[in-house]
Amino acid sequence: IKAGIKAAYLPARLELVSKNPVIIVDGAHNEEKAASTANFLRGVFPNGIQLVIGIIDSRDPVPLLKQFLPVASNVYFVSPPSQKNFHDTTYLVNLAKQIAPNLAIEVTNVESLEQICSKPTCITGSLYLAAIAKSNLSLNFLKSLSNL
Repeated sequence: IKAGIKAAYLPARLELVSKNPVIIVDGAHNEEKAASTANFLRGVFPNGIQLVIGIIDSRDPVPLLKQFLPVASNVYFVSPPSQKNFHDTTYLVNLAKQIAPNLAIEVTNVESLEQICSKPTCITGSLYLAAIAKSNLSLNFLKSLSNL
């Protein structure tokens, strides 16, 4: 049992995809998971971490943002092209400015992930975003950053 637990792997749940810089992919998509992710990030990055957030439109973004934003050094919102509909980034930016008015907030696209992930980053808010991010952060890019 211990060996099985030790070998267990849950993709996109605080998944470290790069060590230098640290890039974490996490599919937190509800308030409970967002709180868990935020607590982990707060403990590891007490001065904040860059977040890339995308939230599908069937989820209420406010509870997630209230968990994520206090642990962020800055935030990029993304609405990736996918089979699921994501909240409009302008809507998320406006909500975030109400929750964390002093936080640096920008909009990006999944094609720009490699450029913005030059410092510790957590990509979160949706399992769909997590999968898209992992496929858009090319294997060559990740290998050039660190040996995992």
